[in-house]
Amino acid sequence: MSPQQVREVPLDHRTDIYSLGVVMFELLTGRLPFESDNNYTLLYRIANDTPPKPSELRPEVPEALDTIVRRATERDVEHRYQSWAEFCTTSPSPSATTASRSRAVRYRTPRSSKPCARCTSSVSSPMPNCGRSSA
Repeated sequence: MSPQQVREVPLDHRTDIYSLGVVMFELLTGRLPFESDNNYTLLYRIANDTPPKPSELRPEVPEALDTIVRRATERDVEHRYQSWAEFCTTSPSPSATTASRSRAVRYRTPRSSKPCARCTSSVSSPMPNCGRSSA
């Protein structure tokens, strides 16, 4: 959910850009940018807080990806990517990501976590950092 949805203002394609930034954050870190024990606090944080950089949670995340995720998840739509074309032209080039290949992001499943039935399938292994209880 974007800050604009929380505030119930008119939405446009920049809300989708925010959502992609959230998905990228989760893919890079294994968690959502904002977490809370209740929905009210979560909505407040989405509308008012700045999410952490992915590299604050996973130091091996390249700075270029930090920059892209940060701009995609800007609270203020005027500071967010204004178009999909702008988003695509500021993405790191293959040569920029090749240099950071040695620091590739790899998920590590915590030893104490037990994936739930929803996170398993016949074709892949359980999702890392599920957090859901299998009981």
